[in-house]
Amino acid sequence: MALEHSEQGRAFPALRCTFKGCAVVPDITVLPWSKIPRNEEGELYGDRLVAPDWMIEILSPEESQPKVVKNLLHALKHGTQLGWLVDPGEACIFGYTPDLRTVLYEDPEQQLPAHPLSKRSL
Repeated sequence: MALEHSEQGRAFPALRCTFKGCAVVPDITVLPWSKIPRNEEGELYGDRLVAPDWMIEILSPEESQPKVVKNLLHALKHGTQLGWLVDPGEACIFGYTPDLRTVLYEDPEQQLPAHPLSKRSL
């Protein structure tokens, strides 16, 4: 991934983030390099103890969309900068921002919102 090679950030699958009385485990969490949890030897470790900067959720048939949206909204309220909810069954993506604006992306030609980290790495 371009982010990791440039040491601007990194995407993690299923990284637990615990903050403000809630634990979320997004399908994908993107963190800036400076916020990646590391031990004294520089190795990755443990949970994130703050909201993820960018979280991406991929809705599976057994998941409740309202529960996933509640997690996204909680994270946005506490520091997340961008949330995506990918719904493969409906072939669409919902984009959420901290101002609680929601945008539906279902046209393949539509440009998705991107986190500032991804814009710098392109």
